[in-house]
Parts: sequence; C-alpha cells; structure tokens
Amino acid sequence: NAYLTISRFILLDSMLLFFTCTSLYTLSVFHNLRHISFSSQWWTWLLLTGASLGCVLSVKWVGLFAVALVGLYTLEDLWDMWGDVSMPKKTYLNHWLARIVGLILVPFSIYVFSFVLHFKLLYKSGPGDAQMSSLFQANLEGNSMIDNPLQVAYGSNLTLKNAGYGGGLLHSHVQTYPEGSEQQQITCYHHQDENNHWNIRPARDQEDSDEAYDQPDNPDFVRLLRDGDKIRLVHIATGRNLHSHQVAAPVSSSQWEVSGYGNETEGDIQDNWIVEIVDDSLSKNTDSLRSLTTRFRLRHQRLGCLLTADNTVLPPWGFKQAEVFCDKQSDDDSAYSMWNVEQHWNHKLPAAPPNAYKSPFWRDFIALNVAMWTANNALTPDPDKVDSLSSGPTDWPMVTLGLRMCGWGDKEVKFFLLGNPIVWWLSIASIFLFGLVVAVYVIRRQRRIFDMTNTQWNHFIYARAGESGKSTVIKQMRLIHASGFKTTEREGFRVTVFINVFSTMQTLLEAVDLLNLRVTESILKYSHMFKSIPSLEENQPFPHDYLLPLKDLWQDSSVQAAYQKGNAFALHDNIAYFYNQMDVLWESHYKPTDQDIIRCRAKTTGISETAFHLGGLTYRMFDVGGQRSERKKWIHCFDNVTAILFVVAISGYDQCLIEDRASNQMHEALMLFDTTCNSHWFTRTSIILLLNKIDIFKKKINDSPIGKYFPDYQGQVVNLNTGKNYFKQKFQRLNRNSDKRVYVHFTDATDTTLLHNVMIAVSDIVVNENINNTLVV
Repeated sequence: NAYLTISRFILLDSMLLFFTCTSLYTLSVFHNLRHISFSSQWWTWLLLTGASLGCVLSVKWVGLFAVALVGLYTLEDLWDMWGDVSMPKKTYLNHWLARIVGLILVPFSIYVFSFVLHFKLLYKSGPGDAQMSSLFQANLEGNSMIDNPLQVAYGSNLTLKNAGYGGGLLHSHVQTYPEGSEQQQITCYHHQDENNHWNIRPARDQEDSDEAYDQPDNPDFVRLLRDGDKIRLVHIATGRNLHSHQVAAPVSSSQWEVSGYGNETEGDIQDNWIVEIVDDSLSKNTDSLRSLTTRFRLRHQRLGCLLTADNTVLPPWGFKQAEVFCDKQSDDDSAYSMWNVEQHWNHKLPAAPPNAYKSPFWRDFIALNVAMWTANNALTPDPDKVDSLSSGPTDWPMVTLGLRMCGWGDKEVKFFLLGNPIVWWLSIASIFLFGLVVAVYVIRRQRRIFDMTNTQWNHFIYARAGESGKSTVIKQMRLIHASGFKTTEREGFRVTVFINVFSTMQTLLEAVDLLNLRVTESILKYSHMFKSIPSLEENQPFPHDYLLPLKDLWQDSSVQAAYQKGNAFALHDNIAYFYNQMDVLWESHYKPTDQDIIRCRAKTTGISETAFHLGGLTYRMFDVGGQRSERKKWIHCFDNVTAILFVVAISGYDQCLIEDRASNQMHEALMLFDTTCNSHWFTRTSIILLLNKIDIFKKKINDSPIGKYFPDYQGQVVNLNTGKNYFKQKFQRLNRNSDKRVYVHFTDATDTTLLHNVMIAVSDIVVNENINNTLVV
C-alpha cells in the first residue's frame, strides 16, 4: 500500500525496489550456474545481473547498496576460486575478466546511456539551471547565455560562477557583516538575481592611463581582458567594489574577509585584483579571457590571496548562502579558487558565433553527477529547528510516526504517509519468527525428523559435503576385521536405507522440474506424496503406501532421464541397487544385509571411533566429517595421529556436492587435502590416499570427459590409466613437505575383496612406519 501511494507521486522508490529485486534474483540464478561457468546460460545471467545493477543505479543512488552487495559476493566468490588449487590460472583470470565486463562495464554503460537519454529528452532551460556549470547551461534551449559575446572586455557587465563542485554565483546585497569590518556582505548564490551582476573596471592606478577602457573620441573602442590584467569589480546594484583586507573571514576565520567597500570615487589599492587565466575548455589560446569557457583566478594585488568560495555556509544572518573569502594559502590548483564568466553583456561586442559554446558529453556527465551529489548532501534537516513531524528509522518499524511526503507551507496541499499497522507489524514479527523456525528445524533434524528435502534444507542452512565413501571403508573394516554390526545398529541402517530411497526420489522429482522434463501421468499422480519424509518408528515396516508410487516413478521415463543427469544433483551412487530390490526392502521382517549397510549413505557428523585387529596389531580408526562445517570439530584434536587415511571419490570429478550444487566434489576434495596435508597439526603425519569408487570412475569416463571439468587434463579421453594417474599426481603435487610421502591406492569400498587386499598393503605401510593411530578423512 505504501509503494502504491508513493508511485502516485511519481517517486522513484517503486522502481528502485523493482530493480533491486531483479538484481538479487539474477544474482541468485547466476550463483546457481557456477558449475557451468562460461556457458551461454552462465553469460546470459551474468550480463542480466550487470544490466539490472545498471538500472537500479540509474534510478537512484541508493541502488549503490545493491551494487555493494553484488560486489561483496563477487569478491568472496573470486576469493574462493583463488583457493581452488585445481583451477588453472588462465581460467581464474577469465573469471576476473568476465566479472569486469558483466558487473562493471555493463552497469556503467547503462548508467551512462541513461544520461545520454537525459540530455536528449531534457534539453530546455529551467529553474534549476544554476546548479550546473555555465557551459552546460549555455547549451540548453531557452538560455540566453548562447548569445554571450565570446571575448570579455573592460566595461562588460557579467556574472561570475565559481568553478568548484556545486559552486554558486558571486553575489552581494546591502546587508553587512555583523562582526569584523561590518562592511557589505559578499557571498555565493545559486539562483539568478540582479545582485549577481558585476562590472569590470580598470584598477585604480590605471584609470588615468592611455589604456583606459573607454575613449570618448572612439565610441567603438574595446579593450579586451587579458591574462595578468589588474582590474576592479564593481557591484552594479550597490556600486560597491569587491574588496579584501586583513580582517578575519566570518566563518573561515583563518582566511581574509572579502567585502563590498567604497564606490566609484572612494576606494584604495585593496580593491584591485589580478586576472590569472588557468585554461580554456574549448580553445588552446589562453591569452585573453573568453565567456563561459575560460577558467581564471582572481588574486588580490596587495595581499596575494585568491578569491575563493568552498561551499562553506554562512549563518542565518548571511541567508545561509556560501561564504566568500580570500585564501591565504593561495592554492592555485583548487577549483574553488577558480571562476568563469557566466552571463555577459557588452553592446560593443558581437554575439558568439554558432557552436562556439558546444559542451563535450563527458564534461556534462561529470558536471551533472557532481551537481546531483552536491544537491543530495544539501538535503539535511536543520538541527536547530523543532520539527514534530520529522521521523527516523527507529520510528518506521512500529509505525509510531508517519512520513511527510511534501512541503508543509500554510498554503500548500499536505500529504502525510502512514504505514498499514497490520502489514508493518507482521513484517517485523516475521523476522523474529524466522529465527524461531530455524531453531525448531535444527532441533528436529538433530532428532532425525526430516521436514525438508536435502536441497530445500540447503537453501535454508548452507553447508558442504564430503561424499568420498570413507564411512564405507570404516564399515568394511568392521565387517572384515571386527565383529560386524549388532542388531540395534542394523535397525538404524534400516531407517537410513528408507531415507536414502525416499530422499533420492524427492531429488529426482526436483530435477525433473529444474531440467524442464515432461511431467508424466505418474509424476502428476504421486509427486504430492514426496513433500516431506514420513517418520519411521523403531522396527516399523516401511510405509506400504509408498511402495507402488516409488516403483512406478522409478520406471518413469522423465525420472530416468533426470537420473542420467545425476551428477548435477549429487545423486546417491548406489541408489539403483536399492530400487532394484524394492519388494525385499518393503517386507515386514526386512533387516539390512551387509551389502545394504555398505551401500547406504549417511552424513558423518562429529567423530566416531572404530577399533579392530590386523596382523597382531590393534588399530583405532577415527571417522570424521569432511564437510567444511565439520572440520573445525576435529582438525585440531589429532596432534598425536601419525597416519591419515584420506578417502576421495575419484568418480566425483563430474559431480556436485549435495549441499551446494555449484561446487565440484573433486575440487572440494583437493582443497580439503591441501588443508589437511599441509596443516601444522599434521607436519609429521603420513598420508595414505584412497582414490575410492574406481569402478564408477571406469564407467563414467566413457560418457563424461575429464577435460570438461578439469581443462588442464591433457590425457586420452577414455583412457582409464591416464585418468587415474592424472588425479594421483594432482593430489601428490599438493604436498609441500618433501620429507612426507603420500601413499596412493585405488579402491572400491563396496568390493570387500579388493578393499581387504588394499588394507593389507596399508597395514604393511603402518607397520613399516610404526604407526599406531589412523585418522580417516
């Protein structure tokens, strides 16, 4: 309702909110496409993000907050890439170049283009012209400055505009300073006024010379104003001379006061100023002073100070106009000490030729932006004025005070915006309610009550996954070298199997939607059943109502098409194993077999220990979470561990993480290996690297080229040994300690025989290096 009201006043907030939302939306889509960088879709959403930023910035400068948000995200994203040791430097550089183009050049181009349109559509003179530079005003239709005589001469009447940002016109009025010299005030004023008009006269010591500006015998005689000339400026309305003396300025007390003093007959040398031409924006000739285009300084002949106005505001006795003073420091480079002729009248001089005052676009662009900045900074409330209607941010959430929409003069129509209390209060309450909901969901997940799919939860709480198969290795060790699993433990795995089957179908249905696959009759019929995972009590059979829907959906063509794209959705590697024996799983007396336990998947949380005997030695293996959120729990707890069994799914080279589909499993594993291998906690710790799931890797490389995900791979496309050696060397190169050796083995954790043989080899390494404790990552 508030935005509807605001839009009726043709204010910018509605458009600002719209483009802010589009910026966040396009950024979100772009973020989700990180796994297909430099694709046409990726480029499209990057450029759309940049275009949206250009629009939000063109609407209102408050849009800079949206720009800042995208900028911070981009820096964090590029920082993460910098830590990805597997990314080639050329690819990293291309990411920088892409973002420079998409998020800097595109927004800037749109912002500049909005000013091109602005200058094309708003080309007429108006009441706000004085905020702009003189040359800009001269190019507006209806402005008389275009008829200014080009050259400035003695006897000319003119107005002088300060060249500093937001500079005003040199001004005087009959009011005097209340302190100091108590002479006539000299100020800068931004509006057209007869009190801005001045006349150029020769300095007092030159009035009787042969070079006087007027010769009665020659009415057409004109003496042009040149660099280095000494002049007097006479205020036309009051006849006072522009004057300075050794009296402190009223506000800038460290500078000399500038005042209006004397008249045509009364005055002294302190009325004299020296013209110093600085430059000319349209001409290389700076010998003579030209209207509008020449910047010059006025240096006091006796004191040597410069006439300056730096936008310092005078108190109410000066009508809050800008203070003018004589700068003792004589900063020749300060724009606030430079001036130009704005309006110019001299009946002896012809009007300037056409296009003499053509202003370059970039000069106008910069000048208008500076004027906007200056005007915006001037919109501050008077701290000395009591305003009962003024509101602040603390008043808005609870609607304790409304918002004044316009001027509040006695004869003006007044509009006062009051927020809808129901909408406002519910919005504030929702913020606190969200925090409460998060806490409830976290507690329920800890109690293994799953209200959301993994993807839905990951949109809610951000985390990272390991997915290496290390827990499978631990389970095999228990089956081979320990007592296996107790009945109560198998019951826990039974629940895990059901969660795996159910959550996979949730992911597949979501993938059908994301991939825009055909929505079949089976999907329409059963999809509503998979909104949330049903709770399962101890020893309770799997819900019979789900057996037929799961079987039908698994056979569905669209679901199978999504399954073939499983690497983009972090699907369970062994899920087909379970779906091919659905009837067995749904039997009332079903208990997981050893293979079921090995193939089911559960996220490792915290630290778990497994002890077993091998070759006369007792081994203690610690299974730890590989997720980033889990590492802080364990990485500092094992300073006495002398061997690390680091398990990586080599088949994950083309797969995303469960919790973050934009991140690659192998990239994540390389970063974690680099952190672990070179950590100061494990300086003397040997590393045994198990490149797991070699069976899946062997099948994958035929259809999913390694080079697509690792551009630096130069081996044969479908050569198993070349691919194995590539990843083996990629991990070994991360070891920066020449005294530490990384032992590499290729495994299939679900193959009991193969893993048994590998672990015997690992045992030999352990014995040879006298290792007692092993950490599994």
